[in-house]
Amino acid sequence: MTRPSKIECALLYQDFATVSPGGVLRHLNSGLEAEKISFDPVEISPDDTFALFAGHGFHVMISQTRSPLDFEGFGPALTSPYTQMIFPGADEAVHRHRSRVFITVGSGMPKPDKPKREQTAASSEPGESLGDFERKLMICRLLTNTMVLHNKPLAIHWCQSDQLMKPDTYEHFAHQAFPTPLFVHPSLFSSREIVETKHVIGLRTYGAAHLIGREIIFNEAPVPFGWLYERTCNFVDMARQSGSVIPHGESFGASNAEIIRVRHRPKSEKDPNGAIELTLERCDEHDFVLEQPTDVEPAQTEDAGEVVLNLNDPIDRAIAERRRELNLSPPRPSATTGGFRDAASSGGFGRRQDTRH
Repeated sequence: MTRPSKIECALLYQDFATVSPGGVLRHLNSGLEAEKISFDPVEISPDDTFALFAGHGFHVMISQTRSPLDFEGFGPALTSPYTQMIFPGADEAVHRHRSRVFITVGSGMPKPDKPKREQTAASSEPGESLGDFERKLMICRLLTNTMVLHNKPLAIHWCQSDQLMKPDTYEHFAHQAFPTPLFVHPSLFSSREIVETKHVIGLRTYGAAHLIGREIIFNEAPVPFGWLYERTCNFVDMARQSGSVIPHGESFGASNAEIIRVRHRPKSEKDPNGAIELTLERCDEHDFVLEQPTDVEPAQTEDAGEVVLNLNDPIDRAIAERRRELNLSPPRPSATTGGFRDAASSGGFGRRQDTRH
């Protein structure tokens, strides 16, 4: 699984004003006290424009610079339909900024003699666990929260998911316990088809693979974008919390009146780890029932925790067979019908089994 080796965030400002690194460090350590993580200062420049902290196997770099970032670096974020939806003035904010704060959170200590192109490579740290990756996300979020609290920027660029947002939007997400919407960028698409007076819309994620091993494609459906995105984030949260992705062919939903079918796509050039395909089959809330659901074809991949095995690949196939011998494959539910609940409840969001419509 390829994840960013560093978590980075840029805060864009019109006016330049430094924040005391000592105060940032105290705020950071206070926020991480429950996690038993603390940082110590390694280097702080005399003018406070650069700081390097280290601790618990991580490092933090904070650069406060009296110059703007190149406009070209924001290209993909600015052209994203999602950015245009939540931040109509994004172009203007990027053009207006004249200074910035840049936050970097990485593992170990930075290597100053290493070529920059290698230090900023997208590959994850060797042997890095998902837990350590998520800790870096949380550390960067805490630092960004501190900067926003001290001096509200024009815009915030969360680099891991390439999201450009207004401070108010960032704060709405960032104060959640685990802000999945901050870490998962939805790319919208639509065939412009109209189903019962409603335009269909679908999405593809960028960032979900960093958390659950694969990106998600939610096939277009005649429901609001916010509903589609919320269910996508719900799916990511379920996979994170359970430690595995819902198996191919099963479904989930917020109630028994909602069915979202899960399919596992095999590896491809665009999705080297495979992808998760979601299809809405029933949603009473928005008066939608898929009249002729497509039969679920046999899976071309096999789940094993975070790892998706391509059964067309001889090595992956051998691994899958060995896992079956050792009983390491994730358990499959029984063939009964009706709602599935991890807890003893009859409603609420969760994975389920169901009869096909």
